[in-house]
Amino acid sequence: MCGNLAIIGLLFVAGWLGLKTSLHADEARAAEVAQNMAAGLAAEIAGELRLVDNALSSATSAYRAGLADEAGPLAIEKVLRHQEKLLPEVDAIRIAGPDGMVRAGLAQGAAPVGIADRGYFEAARLTDGLSVSEPLLGRITKKWGIVLARRIENRDGSFGGVAYAGLSSAHFARSFSRLKLGKSGAISLRSKDLRLIARFVPDEPIGDRNLGSASVSSELRDALARNPAQGWYRSPTALDGIERVTAYHRVPGFELTVLAGLAPSDFLAPWRRDVQIVAALLLLAGVSMVGASFGLYVQRQRHVLAERRIAGLLQQQQLMLDNELIGMVRTKSRTTVWSNKAFKAIFGYGPDELDGEPSRLLYLDDESYERVGAQGYEHLRDNRRFRTQLKMRRKDGSPVWIDLSGTPVSGDESLWMFVDITAMKGREDQLAQLALHDALTGLANRTQFAERLRTALEQLGVASSLVAVCYIDLDGFKAVNDALGHAAGDQVLVETARRLLACVRSQDTVTRLGGDEFAIALTNVQDRGQVETVLNRVLERLRQPIVLAGGEARIRASIGVAYAPDHGTEPQLLMRLADEALYEAKRAGKDCYKVASPALSPLNA
Repeated sequence: MCGNLAIIGLLFVAGWLGLKTSLHADEARAAEVAQNMAAGLAAEIAGELRLVDNALSSATSAYRAGLADEAGPLAIEKVLRHQEKLLPEVDAIRIAGPDGMVRAGLAQGAAPVGIADRGYFEAARLTDGLSVSEPLLGRITKKWGIVLARRIENRDGSFGGVAYAGLSSAHFARSFSRLKLGKSGAISLRSKDLRLIARFVPDEPIGDRNLGSASVSSELRDALARNPAQGWYRSPTALDGIERVTAYHRVPGFELTVLAGLAPSDFLAPWRRDVQIVAALLLLAGVSMVGASFGLYVQRQRHVLAERRIAGLLQQQQLMLDNELIGMVRTKSRTTVWSNKAFKAIFGYGPDELDGEPSRLLYLDDESYERVGAQGYEHLRDNRRFRTQLKMRRKDGSPVWIDLSGTPVSGDESLWMFVDITAMKGREDQLAQLALHDALTGLANRTQFAERLRTALEQLGVASSLVAVCYIDLDGFKAVNDALGHAAGDQVLVETARRLLACVRSQDTVTRLGGDEFAIALTNVQDRGQVETVLNRVLERLRQPIVLAGGEARIRASIGVAYAPDHGTEPQLLMRLADEALYEAKRAGKDCYKVASPALSPLNA
């Protein structure tokens, strides 16, 4: 009876530990995926806000120049319309005078509108930089969103008004909808005061619900107090009560925060199925063992009746030992004495092939065999249980991941249990793949790009080589999304990734930064001419039309380039310079590349 109880205890401990390990691994991977998702969206939103800021700067310059010109109002309206065409995601770009009355950007014949009482008007009046509002309901658009505003100065330095543009909450929510969150995931964007700007949940329609609300969980406030820039936590979401693993990331350069949450009901579904299987098996084992013990007691009371019952109980116990999930082996001096069907099935052996054979047959190499022999049998000699996870070898030579645990029986005999965890390890590898690659295109994500760039920069100096950091932004992609839908837009992004990979060497890295932004790191380059050849090839490939189910898409690209060591050797510096050069390429007419100006580099300061 004690032996049966030991086996039951070993089964329960092995099952519980395996499930606990799998649970922690799945939760950690989900947190990592959510963190990368939040970081990618934060970078994408920062790039979009910088484009809007550039448009406001252009509008401000045009307004100042037009104040002394009789044709000024018409010229200013023309500039505003041009900037709105360049930024279709913006609701409108308008200009208000120092009294707060809107002077440019209204529809013809529209009623006068004042914004002097708006917080962003006062904030822009008091600062030279860009001001971003809290979420609000637009007086003209009647839509929720945020407003970006920039101060206009007269020639004498006095306050001349405000140029401002609105981005709707629905625009951000549609952008979030492209990501795969599972049925109950959620993505949101919150302001400096944690007021809700936009939110997307797959099972809910995009609308105005809860917009402007500052209702958040105490766990989020605690996490922000510890690290305002980025982090993750697990708790029920204040708005809908659904528990999620939520990662947050501050939008670079702005007091906005992106939150990406994945629900355990989605990412733990495979783990819960495993729990049901293991629980059923353990229940069967427990019932069978208890039944066997009860049969032995009956045997002592009524010998004749016990003989018939023992036969049935032993059959039940054999069914438990010959389960299809947990392999069991009894060994003496590391030689097989007995094994069940599950063990032979896991390793691919026939009914009697392993009887009397040394256990060395099951190990991939001498090192792992000797390690288990040294560590495992030390535990068994001290009457302690031993457990580890390692790769072992099937009969055909193929590897199999095993959760191995052993317990002493008597003398030099021991009982070992083998659980095939290859599928669990495969899920861990899949989650690791998601953590380092873009889910849509399969390209390296921002995290992996930064790691590879850092490695390349550390190896600089060998054979006087160069490293080129290239930022790429697709021109015309928004029009494809609007005309043909997001599914077509995703096809364009996948085809763009394929074409970029075809233009570079295997040692180079191509990544999708987010949205329609990509980057390339060209390593071990001998001269700039080699880089220019690659960039011209990229521009030519991307000019070729893309055939889609709903029509044909034509896009172009603007590219910014920074060189190491010419512009510096710090990854963040090179990426910033490449980003600034990208906007120079856009201002130069797009469909071209620009190299970062030497004046921008600290080496030339």
